[in-house]
Amino acid sequence: MATDMEVIWTAKAKITYFKVLEYLDTNWSKKEDIQFNQRKNIVINALRRNPGIFPFLETHKNIRRAICW
Repeated sequence: MATDMEVIWTAKAKITYFKVLEYLDTNWSKKEDIQFNQRKNIVINALRRNPGIFPFLETHKNIRRAICW
């Protein structure tokens, strides 16, 4: 059984994440905030279990890119 990989957030990812949370808090209901966090958790869990399904960044071949939709 494969071990889950550690997910390390880049500084840019952290900044973007908190900006999205602030935007949702200001402009949307708690429901959308909860849905976004659920989707984020799904993406992070998928990244941990199978990082190969996410593309590498063009500029950093050791960093994968995952986007919550």
